[in-house]
Amino acid sequence: MFAYQLISNEIFALKPSDSAANALVFMEDWQVKDLPIVQNLKVVGIVNEQILLNNENENMVNVLNPTPIYCFENTHFYDVLKIIFNSNLSTIPVVDSEQNFKGIIAAKDLAKLLYQNSSLNQDGGIIVLQMNAHNYSLAEIARITEVNNAKILYAHVFPLADENNNVQVSLKYNIIDLKYIIATFERFNYQIIFSTPNLNEDDSTNKKFDWLMKYLNT
Repeated sequence: MFAYQLISNEIFALKPSDSAANALVFMEDWQVKDLPIVQNLKVVGIVNEQILLNNENENMVNVLNPTPIYCFENTHFYDVLKIIFNSNLSTIPVVDSEQNFKGIIAAKDLAKLLYQNSSLNQDGGIIVLQMNAHNYSLAEIARITEVNNAKILYAHVFPLADENNNVQVSLKYNIIDLKYIIATFERFNYQIIFSTPNLNEDDSTNKKFDWLMKYLNT
């Protein structure tokens, strides 16, 4: 997915002639904190809500940031996320190869799209492992998963930046009952710091016995 496919149909650019008061109304309606200013198809700047609040009587041209950040229409979705995150903007203008304005992408829309089109919104359990970064092996984790007839839908590695160089590995699975996977991880001395519930309190003794037998035979 590319930037041109992410352009909002509801959010529009400001004109240099727009008042600060009107710009603030637009920002409130669209639930954004920044908007580009466009003149003759060129992005001439970006205005921020806080600056406008402090300069409501100023001309728009006097309060804009004259070095706007933008992305090209063929920028990949991942790079658009990176640009918005690094710039700390709530919107980013999209331009073509000749830097003509094409539209606006909103950070809130990207977050929604990322969730809706990922495996995060699918049913399944979660396990979080903690280990030294040198010991992290997605191949081994995947092997343990597949042995238990499951699949990893999503994996995220979060560096803890501690003196031991540890990382936390969050795993989203395609199944809810994770007891067999947990048992296998524990057998291989993985440190599990979080998992979604695997057995209900009303599980029968037979179910618990089956779990034990599965563990012993792994």
